[in-house]
Amino acid sequence: GNANEAGGLIQLSLIGEASYAEVESDAARNNAAPTATADASYVRLGFALDHTRNLDGGGVFTQSGEMSVRYDEGDLYKRGGLELGLAVGLDLANGFSFDLAGRGILLHEESADDWGISGGIRWASQADGLGFALAFTPEWGNMASASDSIWDNGLVGFDNSREVDSNGRYGFDARYGVRLFGNGVLTPFVAGDANAVNDARYGTEYRLGGFAAGVESNGEADNGFIRFETDF
Repeated sequence: GNANEAGGLIQLSLIGEASYAEVESDAARNNAAPTATADASYVRLGFALDHTRNLDGGGVFTQSGEMSVRYDEGDLYKRGGLELGLAVGLDLANGFSFDLAGRGILLHEESADDWGISGGIRWASQADGLGFALAFTPEWGNMASASDSIWDNGLVGFDNSREVDSNGRYGFDARYGVRLFGNGVLTPFVAGDANAVNDARYGTEYRLGGFAAGVESNGEADNGFIRFETDF
């Protein structure tokens, strides 16, 4: 449901999410190590409270909070818990956006230390993933669960998601999207941490609706990935 007020729009809604990801990694180009695979999935159900206010000049200011029950399963571990999240964001008409968010999981079956805080400065030349898009995203802790990490970081993200990293990371992402095969978008990209530029990932992704597939390299390993995500 939702309600209008002088300060904007308030909306309360049920949220649900199911995700499955699988990655295969050629761990060493010199064939010194075998190919490795990993998979992860999760389901999440809860509610969200959102407040949206339109600003003079075409900008939009948002505030949101979420509470949900979540269960992860896959090669890393199985875990259930209560997930909490808070976020604020500002989208401007010139393509710039700014955000600040935090998340944490309580009542873990395996760990009680899973939290994250992140910020973001982004610019997109067009909507729908087309054209140039640039982002700078500092982060402390873990904003992504184990099953989320495989989407962005392959097997490296899987290995690093076992423990919370309280050190700051300063992510960057640059990409350019073009239309391919109807509503599909082909996107070459380069992304990484400003503290370790030599480990940056580069590759190409093709996305059509909730399906995405592509290849990437970080200088030491070549990964192929297939992703599927749906909201309900």
